[in-house]
Amino acid sequence: VIHGDVPDALRQLADSSRGAVTAIHLLEHLPPATLFATLAEVRRVLEPGGLLVLESPNPHCLRVGASLYWRDPTHQHPLLPETLELYLNAAGFAVESVELLHPFPEEQRLAFGAHQGTDSDPAVAAQVRRLEQRLDALLNGPRDFAIFARRPGLGEGT
Repeated sequence: VIHGDVPDALRQLADSSRGAVTAIHLLEHLPPATLFATLAEVRRVLEPGGLLVLESPNPHCLRVGASLYWRDPTHQHPLLPETLELYLNAAGFAVESVELLHPFPEEQRLAFGAHQGTDSDPAVAAQVRRLEQRLDALLNGPRDFAIFARRPGLGEGT
């Protein structure tokens, strides 16, 4: 374990000296210049083909982006998965996958079907169900996301 400022701690490591690096709920705490410096240092210390695993709060989920995220005063700014993918690509990483993580518990989700029996038109009922599901997905979607990226291997733009 190295204790210190993230880019400074990474600068202590040799080039291509790590097979994997994880940053779990870290990048959203960094101002943009430090975030970019951190990604550059991570790419430097990863061996060719090395894995970077990132996890961050999911601002696409409205409960996270509009409320829960801001409970932590050290958060700098929400990072959308799409934005973080762009940052990673610009830093020379190859993004392999993005996964949505940690859904809210079922008991905290919207209750469906309260309208059942109030409309005799099946098409209207189906449309209301789709809207309920979309609203629930926006409000109570996965709280976090993970991105898996690699430093390109030898001969792939290392």
